[in-house]
Amino acid sequence: MRFLLAGALMLLSPFVAEFLAFGTADRLALIVFLAPMYGSGALLIREAARRTSSPWLTVTLLATAYGIVEAGLIDMSLFNPVYEGTDDFTRPAHVPLLGTSVYYLLAFVIGHVVWSIGVPVAFAESLAPARLRHQPWLRRPGLVGCGLLYLGGAALIHADVADGFTPSAPQVVFAVGIAGTCLAAAWRWRHRPSPRGEDRHVVAWRAGVAAFAVTAGWCVLPTSWPGVAGQVALACLAGGLLTRLPAWTRWTDAHTLALAAGALVTYLGVAFVYPVADYPGDHANPATERLSEMLFTVVVIVLVTLGALRLRTPDLGRPGPGSPGSVTTAAQARVPEADDVPTGRGPGRPARSWPETAR
Repeated sequence: MRFLLAGALMLLSPFVAEFLAFGTADRLALIVFLAPMYGSGALLIREAARRTSSPWLTVTLLATAYGIVEAGLIDMSLFNPVYEGTDDFTRPAHVPLLGTSVYYLLAFVIGHVVWSIGVPVAFAESLAPARLRHQPWLRRPGLVGCGLLYLGGAALIHADVADGFTPSAPQVVFAVGIAGTCLAAAWRWRHRPSPRGEDRHVVAWRAGVAAFAVTAGWCVLPTSWPGVAGQVALACLAGGLLTRLPAWTRWTDAHTLALAAGALVTYLGVAFVYPVADYPGDHANPATERLSEMLFTVVVIVLVTLGALRLRTPDLGRPGPGSPGSVTTAAQARVPEADDVPTGRGPGRPARSWPETAR
């Protein structure tokens, strides 16, 4: 079962991050090549988080490090002015010293936090039986294999998209500095307990509606300094709510799934509003796009339904170990005998890190 759950997460991450919003069904085979970096990264972050006392804080910090490393050092879309022949991602809200865009810095990194890592992890855990939902899924050999797979996938993608570009020393220092700070914070706060929720009851679907509203607002912000102000405001609003709500309410896994579902629906909506053919370098057939949108809509409905059905268990209302309303100890996070994730590698090419939703 752990093998299946780990495999599901490895496939969900590239599917949500690169296909749901701006991919087509005829390219789904590329998931095999994107999974080593996206899927292994998400799985490693999830495994590290489930060995701490505050898993979702750890997920957020590690996913931020993941996002800045991918966008800044692996595919370099944050710094490369001619990234894969697209329009210059470094121009909006430009910072000359770093040669990058503050707008896309936030869009790429927070996009990875939410859609590359957070949403796939939440859905994969919702599919798990209650006894495994808040437990690590890999033992040490699996973690080592997953780490090697991530490094191999990252190296292949870097080689595929670099096209002779090399980030400057200040850009490298900037990206490494942010990633290092996030890693240090995750380590420093690994024993910080999650807040214990009170008895106030909030219907889970309201959390989903709130997540949809915030993420939809995020995706329509203009690519400008006012857009950056909107990004900061929405990020602070979301961070404040996610910090306080688990302490104010009787938070359950159903609320976490609802949040993920709201963000997932936003990304699905991006596919309908911003056709793939509108992106530079893409030439998708309109009929293929329509069929892909219908197929991906079915996939989203199935994922949400399966997750909700799996959560309809007797322990649904009680926070489990590692949920926002409980504390996971190191002993609880021990991994019993478990299957490991098989490794394999192949050439990968990312579609892009974030839809150009405001262009």
